[in-house]
Amino acid sequence: MLPGRCTGTGRALEGRVRRLPAAERGRHQRATGRAQPPPRHDACVATARAELSSITSTLTDLARRVTALAERSRDGADADLAAELFAVERDLRGALRRLERASPEGRSRRS
Repeated sequence: MLPGRCTGTGRALEGRVRRLPAAERGRHQRATGRAQPPPRHDACVATARAELSSITSTLTDLARRVTALAERSRDGADADLAAELFAVERDLRGALRRLERASPEGRSRRS
């Protein structure tokens, strides 16, 4: 891993994360009994969570729009288009469930 980079996203974090000086890290470890995790790890996790949240919101909106279009197509007697759009909607809902399981929040709910 390159210093100052998230492994998952490749976005540079230099200048955004302040690493504690060695003396402060040592005090933290003595006081808590555990070493402080590298700050870039926390920043990478936060970045990944934010990206997952954004993707989930976008997919949710897209699924709603596809559903609305499918319902209008069904009501407008375009059954073939409606059937295809409902299939797309099911796939989008499946993708949302998979994202939910992949996200840290989704994993903690299953435990």
